[in-house]
Amino acid sequence: MLDDWIAPKLEDLGAREWLRVPFSFRDDILDFASNDYLGLARGSSHGRTGSGGSPHITGVRDCASSLVEELSDFLKLDAGVVFTSGYGANFGTIEALATLVDDVLSDELNHASIIDGCRLARHKAVQVFKHGSLDSLGQMLAGLRGRRVLVVIESYYSMDADSYDLQRVDALVREHGSAILMVDEAHAVGVFGGGRGLCSSSLVTPDILVCTFGKALGASGAFVGGTRALSSFLWNHCRPLIFSTGASPASIDVVRANLAQLRSGELVEKLNENARFFRTILAENGVRVLPASHGPIVPIQLADAVTAVACRERLLSHKFLIGAVRPPTIPSGGRLRIVIHADHSHGDMNRLCMLLTKEMAV
Repeated sequence: MLDDWIAPKLEDLGAREWLRVPFSFRDDILDFASNDYLGLARGSSHGRTGSGGSPHITGVRDCASSLVEELSDFLKLDAGVVFTSGYGANFGTIEALATLVDDVLSDELNHASIIDGCRLARHKAVQVFKHGSLDSLGQMLAGLRGRRVLVVIESYYSMDADSYDLQRVDALVREHGSAILMVDEAHAVGVFGGGRGLCSSSLVTPDILVCTFGKALGASGAFVGGTRALSSFLWNHCRPLIFSTGASPASIDVVRANLAQLRSGELVEKLNENARFFRTILAENGVRVLPASHGPIVPIQLADAVTAVACRERLLSHKFLIGAVRPPTIPSGGRLRIVIHADHSHGDMNRLCMLLTKEMAV
């Protein structure tokens, strides 16, 4: 369905001779196109560090093309495009897709980048539904029969560490008949589903899938994947792709190397074992976490922001860095946000648990 909406846009660009098609950058050509004014991006002891400009002008490097192929294969998607940031990926994709739809529906706890994308799509009807509520989403979709709708959610929410039943969300979207689904898997790729994310483990293929490189992949940038038509549409209509300097070749090489490690499965397995261990010892010691939370993000609700900040400072004095979250990042109160990693030792997790037990007793 999304491809059918896209086709007239691409045909119109083609008829005007405005259709942009990615082309490859070659090292054997003389560069008189990029913004690498001093020649510093072209080579140093670190290798090629910059792309020199928008890939629409300077071309797509082989490493970027290879990364798209590798991620598309890993996530079982047809194609995709690389962004320089997850923020730009979300707001730029939503702004572009808003030209194809009548309405945008967004979860109330979606990331700021999604919220800003909806704001940029302000000429469309944007509705916000209750976090995690299939009833709220279903009621909104039922009231929009016959209209083209974009539904945007995250698969793993980074503050509450909770998730949707993605199969039920997908069923609601498909039942509508003219709705498409965009899922931000920023905190799920590399963590769940053998590293492929919660969509994969739920056997759901959204119309648009967002995967960022700044979380489990340990670098920076992002990938938006789907069909080849979607990739072409974003290439021609997504402002952060058209008007931003392309991702650094050095950064892309890091992502590719880290993706290779992720695909082996060992780090993902260790991460999830550590998350289970830490949550178990917290429960055994009476430290309560948000009840719907799961996975390596461990949120602990506190009375207020002052308490959360004070607790963080005391833990930092013991050389443990954790997050102290306050409004407007969360609706109210204060929260400790602990993130478990694959390389955390049981000893360190036990010590943190003991400190948290004392804090909760204060």
